[in-house]
Amino acid sequence: MSALFDYFNEAPCGYVVCNYDRIIRRVNRTLLDLVELAETDIVEKMSIGDLFDVGGKIFLESRVLPVLLTAGKIDEIACNLVGRAGVEVPCLMHGKLTPSDEFVFSFFAIRERRRFEREIQTARRDTQNALERAEAAQRAKALFFASMSHEMRTPLNAIIGFSDIMAMELFGPVGNARYKSYAGDIGRSAHHLLSLIDDLLDLSRAESGADPTGDKIVEIDEVLDEAARTVLPIAAAAGVEIVRHSADQRLRAVGERRSLLQIVLNLLSNAIKMSPNGKPVLLDAARTAHHACITVRDQGPGFSDFMRAKFGEAYAQDPDAVATHKGTGLGLAISKRLAARMGGNLSLADTRTGAAVILKLQLAK
Repeated sequence: MSALFDYFNEAPCGYVVCNYDRIIRRVNRTLLDLVELAETDIVEKMSIGDLFDVGGKIFLESRVLPVLLTAGKIDEIACNLVGRAGVEVPCLMHGKLTPSDEFVFSFFAIRERRRFEREIQTARRDTQNALERAEAAQRAKALFFASMSHEMRTPLNAIIGFSDIMAMELFGPVGNARYKSYAGDIGRSAHHLLSLIDDLLDLSRAESGADPTGDKIVEIDEVLDEAARTVLPIAAAAGVEIVRHSADQRLRAVGERRSLLQIVLNLLSNAIKMSPNGKPVLLDAARTAHHACITVRDQGPGFSDFMRAKFGEAYAQDPDAVATHKGTGLGLAISKRLAARMGGNLSLADTRTGAAVILKLQLAK
């Protein structure tokens, strides 16, 4: 009862309780604040009509109370309460006849309602403005990355082409063997820089929602086969074997082929990077009741607690592994965003050894 009394007393609207004799039996603190009177001035001393002006008293007796006696309630009637020194307080009144034959009236000050409405409108307007600014900033960032990508790709491709020509000595011997080695270093560095630019552009596209996916049907096995063939040279150079396994050759999912291929390539590249020499990387596809599940599993050191907490965050890199494993920390962030855009989910699986990342997509009907 104490909690109920507290709620009654601290409610945002004023409450008045009276019987058929119209004498006020109970009021709450909000009502007292509205009319600026003490409880001892009202309870058992005033009738409900004494709270209204002359017109309000007539309306109360001729319309409000008869409706309450027949219908049991009234909703949102504009009225004026009369407070200390005759000050009128515009309110919206609700009323109800309880099973115990008590009239319960609530009064909500219109000035408070209007203040709340203004605050809500202001909050909505501020939220909309913030969303528009964020969308504009996102579009500007995407445009910047697209422009910078083009501007940087052109000279990088030239550097890569000329360094390859020098390293292969297509136009004759370079002369000093060191120059040939330097040309190879230049080419590898340029390729690495180009991959970083591609990662930044992919992240920008994924965050901005560019290239909308829509609902399309993807043949899972075809995408996994292409991904495995694509990373085969990298895996061979690292002494890692890609082991393909699929329990369902006709597995299809809702998604977008290019995005799915990019996700699988990112996961395989990470797995190859983390796998010890001679250890296989498993690429698996299976069906559940509602999802197509693609799993990439390696036998490396696995995800640290730090990386598990940061899974899918852009630029997140394990401080203990950053010196031995090159990268920007964008692959998983890009993959997670692409998965979400296709209505899927990218998550970590619990394994005793290594790491396993599972991509879930909705099964195609």
